[in-house]
This record gives sequence, structure tokens and C-alpha cells, in this order.
Amino acid sequence: MNTSEEIGLPYPAAPRGKDNIPIVFLPSSTSKLHLHAQYSAACEERNARCVKISAFKSIWLHCIPHTKIAKPRKDVCGTWTSLAL
Repeated sequence: MNTSEEIGLPYPAAPRGKDNIPIVFLPSSTSKLHLHAQYSAACEERNARCVKISAFKSIWLHCIPHTKIAKPRKDVCGTWTSLAL
């Protein structure tokens, strides 16, 4: 959830679904495998146990279903917007 707050881009359309939470897209350069590696490294630094990738994906699906990883085409819009500024 911290990653989605730090680098996520909220979807500009109105929230859909029964929970009314807007979708947040992470850049397409990230992946769940990459995020799991960062999570595992953080757990090792703190000498804490960490979950395996399958459990990580399951927790993601159930706890933060509104956070998605953007497809490469969707990143183009943000690139052109930043170049225009």
C-alpha cells in the first residue's frame, strides 16, 4: 500500500464497484515479482519472516484489489504529459 501511495497514479475516472475506491495504477516498469523482492529485502533487514510470492499475490488480490500495474501503453500518456509541462 505504501508503494501505491508513493508512486501510484490514481485513475482519473470515477470510482466503480461497491467499495467506491478509485483504481491506482503502478508504472508498468514494476511487477509483483519486483515488489516481492523489495518486500523480502525489507523483511531480511528487519530479521522478520516474509511470505512467499504466491501468498504475496493472494494477499494483494484480497487486500488491495484497486491497485493495479499499468500496461506499457498506459504509461505513454503520463510521459507525454510530463514532456508538455
